[in-house]
Amino acid sequence: MTHQQHDRSIGQLESEYKNTTPTLQHSFVMLTPHHPSFLQCRIQSLEPLRQVQAQLICSEHMELIGHYYDRQIDGQLFQQDILPNQYNRISWRIDMPKPPPAGSWLCTVILTASNDAGQVGRHLLRLDMPLA
Repeated sequence: MTHQQHDRSIGQLESEYKNTTPTLQHSFVMLTPHHPSFLQCRIQSLEPLRQVQAQLICSEHMELIGHYYDRQIDGQLFQQDILPNQYNRISWRIDMPKPPPAGSWLCTVILTASNDAGQVGRHLLRLDMPLA
């Protein structure tokens, strides 16, 4: 299966950890062989993050069609743990009927996870269309 890389946005995660701020990076890749598309968020972390939950908030330019989770525990849906030196990804099925204007906000991912010390942090990951 061949995918085209349509858009890529790289940035730092904003963290709400009180005592430690883990070094995290993320990138968004939109895989667009056909409509609907797959939006993938790739995450790198220097420390393990567990009990990972990700909520996608879409703008008017993007519609959430489906989401992918790795496991369900006591009725809660979780992503795979984010581990250092690994390819960590979270994926959604989305639809964008027409290309949004440059510079417009597409979505925000609210990522909640805990580190091995049990500290829970919330990270906001934004995706904007790059300016031409």
